[in-house]
Amino acid sequence: LEAELPVLPGALEQVDQELLYEHYFRVIQVIHETLCEAHEKSPHEFNQSLASILGFNDSSLLQLTCYHQEIDKRKYQLSYCELVNFSQRKEQLDQATFIAPQPKQASMTIQYPFGNLQIRVKPMNKFTSPALKINCSVLSHR
Repeated sequence: LEAELPVLPGALEQVDQELLYEHYFRVIQVIHETLCEAHEKSPHEFNQSLASILGFNDSSLLQLTCYHQEIDKRKYQLSYCELVNFSQRKEQLDQATFIAPQPKQASMTIQYPFGNLQIRVKPMNKFTSPALKINCSVLSHR
């Protein structure tokens, strides 16, 4: 701040941005290794513990996913809906495959038959904060 340098990652010079992303990559590698170790020690319990992140925390919940597409140059037109419940996904939770992060990536992936859990390392609002946040998203295979 005193040197009046950017505080947002997108505003950094390319060399500085690469250094920042190398740091994110080192952090996501540690997260990947830690999750893999936990999975190896107790795979069933590990996978069941991710049920809530994947949207299946309660066996009575129903999960509705709506997909869209562009139709006649109109974006976001309803294409398909999928309704599932926990029992339909429960067995598939034990079919996790870990995808290691690639150099200069700030994310890793856990693949399931129904979709991927992406885990990303991100800066707090400004990358100059000493803390990082971990964001998760579920990406459908549809």
